[in-house]
Amino acid sequence: MRDKMTRFMMGRYGNDPLNQVLMVLSLVLVFASTLWQPLYSFALVIMVFSLFRMFSRNVEKRRAEYMAFDKVKSRIVSFFKTIKNMAVGTKTHRYFRCPKCKQQLRAPRGKGRINIHCQKCQTDFQRKT
Repeated sequence: MRDKMTRFMMGRYGNDPLNQVLMVLSLVLVFASTLWQPLYSFALVIMVFSLFRMFSRNVEKRRAEYMAFDKVKSRIVSFFKTIKNMAVGTKTHRYFRCPKCKQQLRAPRGKGRINIHCQKCQTDFQRKT
């Protein structure tokens, strides 16, 4: 039996983190469909799409989909890490945006009016900390 499954999956894409997220999302929607019935059909569509990705032979296209998902996921994770770091560091630092490139910068609190230098675009500007 195991040999048959191995031969069947040969050349197919298989499972990846995007499929896992899609499957969990579809299960959550199935349970939520007890509150609102149209969610059930949406959950089925997501589940079928996940199975389609798993059994697909177009490996390059599935990898491209995963890379796009990974890029979005890393942006979201980075956003929440930044918020967490800002929340932790607000007692000791002030946060500013560079007026030119919008890079987020931090400076120590309680230093009065200081010059802030942006490492990204080499712009200098003054702010009160």
